[in-house]
Amino acid sequence: LDVSVTIPELRVTADYDVDGRLLVIPLKGKGIFKGNFTNSKADVKATGKLIKNKKGVQYMQVKDLNVRLTVGGQKVRFINKGNRDTEAITQTVMNFYNQNRQQVSEIIMPIVEETVIAFMRQFANTILRSVPFSEILPK
Repeated sequence: LDVSVTIPELRVTADYDVDGRLLVIPLKGKGIFKGNFTNSKADVKATGKLIKNKKGVQYMQVKDLNVRLTVGGQKVRFINKGNRDTEAITQTVMNFYNQNRQQVSEIIMPIVEETVIAFMRQFANTILRSVPFSEILPK
């Protein structure tokens, strides 16, 4: 399976919980992440294999899965919740990200792709496990 999907606009809202360091600066905080991503593309390549259950019924299972993501425009916002001590750091991180989007994206994209692959594999295999292959591609 070889698929390319273009996503003209994607808006993301998620909770975040960070506890780490950026060089020597401690980063700790919770809040809401809001992102607006435009002109994004996902190239997906997948191979499958047929497996049989105990009754001999064949099902498809995702064997190999590769996802390559590219993002056109992006604008993100971190909304700090609860800890006023980290508001300045949150603002600094947000400004840094928005001024260095391409470089930050190149660093984090492999992690995002791995996460997407794990989710897609589990999601696809859950669906494929419930439908016999003979119903997907009848003879």
